Amino acid sequence: MRLQAMGRMRRVTAAAMLAMTVSGLALVAHTPALAQEPALVGPAWTAADKAYAAYQAKDYATAAAQAREALRLRPDVARLWLLLMDALDAQGSVAESVAAAKDAIAAGVQDPTLTARLRSQSKVLAQAPSLAANKALEARNPKAALVEIRKAIALVPDDLSYRVLLIYALIADDQIEAAEQAATAAISVDPKSFLPQVLRGYLRERLGRLNEANQDFDSALTDEVLTGPDARDVRLVIADAAIAAGNPRRALKIL
Repeated sequence: MRLQAMGRMRRVTAAAMLAMTVSGLALVAHTPALAQEPALVGPAWTAADKAYAAYQAKDYATAAAQAREALRLRPDVARLWLLLMDALDAQGSVAESVAAAKDAIAAGVQDPTLTARLRSQSKVLAQAPSLAANKALEARNPKAALVEIRKAIALVPDDLSYRVLLIYALIADDQIEAAEQAATAAISVDPKSFLPQVLRGYLRERLGRLNEANQDFDSALTDEVLTGPDARDVRLVIADAAIAAGNPRRALKIL
């Protein structure tokens, strides 16, 4: 019964992840204008001028070095951080560019363009560990999968698909309580999504927390996007849980 429920949840998961990917591609590629910043003067201006000149000349190593020098003097200037990121990107150093963006935010820089680039580049870096996690799960090595998926989550903590993959890896490693906690964390990332609620309900049923499981299931069924085959599979998962808990009446009601 539980194997059937897991199979159904995996089908629902695949459909939900595809929907999130499509919606992510629809984001508007608009870059807001940088806020007005105090003018660069003195040594900071000199270093910045050299950095821009080096970048134009495609001397990206020098551009990065001079941008860092300018930022040492003026860490509040967002456009210098973006120049540093451009220079690092041009050298193929995406990880260093992400680190630079995090340094900028730590320095108090609040710029929408920089924040958007940090997110997009972090997603690029997260692809490799997430792929490795999937391969490890296919090879029935959940412990290796856990190491990799946690790397992806550290890079993009608000990506629901990575959170869901963590839940499956914990289930595969028979860490049911940890999986339930991971499902709770996933719900905090997207409180309106039915998927982590169904997963947490399934896990709470396995832990014997039946009232809480039913609350999660009932909440999941209120998701407006839950229609068609997905709705059918979710209802079957909930019905399986009810039967496993010795409550056939609830199973009939759900179906």
